[in-house]
Amino acid sequence: RELTQHRHELQRLRQTITEISPELHPDDINQLMQKLNVLEIQWSDAERIIRTLIDNLTKKRSEYHDFENKCKRLIEWFEHFLNTEINHRIDGLTLEASLDILKTEIRNLISDKRRSVNDLIIAARVLQRHITDQLQLQTLKQQIDRLEQILNRTEEHDEKRIKKTEIVLKMFHDFEQGLENLRSWMMDTIETNLQKSLSINTLNSNQ
Repeated sequence: RELTQHRHELQRLRQTITEISPELHPDDINQLMQKLNVLEIQWSDAERIIRTLIDNLTKKRSEYHDFENKCKRLIEWFEHFLNTEINHRIDGLTLEASLDILKTEIRNLISDKRRSVNDLIIAARVLQRHITDQLQLQTLKQQIDRLEQILNRTEEHDEKRIKKTEIVLKMFHDFEQGLENLRSWMMDTIETNLQKSLSINTLNSNQ
């Protein structure tokens, strides 16, 4: 900004050279003008370099804020999913339906989120190379760690729910099979006893 504000000094110098030129030798005037032209070129180069630096810093700051917002939204999604959403998706369903949703729909959903997390982490690694503020760098690393931790916790939670549901479902099937075996035994026992009773009654009648 100061370079731009003081650019008028170059114009003032050029005006001064023009004013004193009648008192100077032409070679001196040419030498002064050449130096002034070189100074103007250097001035323009400095302005261009500074503008490029400002643009790069603005871009990196925007990328950092974008990372922060995406990271925050993902963490909030995982927290809501763990605390509320996963239960809403399987509440009131049969064991078979719950297991199917846990193994397919929820696993696929978490896999999609893992891809989003991985993309965000890659972007964060690139940002780290351009951050010079140690506090900002530490904050970035903490956000990455927190994001990875809650992702892993969500995956582990789903796998535990799957294992638990599989165990309960097996117990349910074993119970059903036990009831069926008991029913079959009872029917066989009743049928056998009835046949014995009928045979005895028939024998007594014949006698």
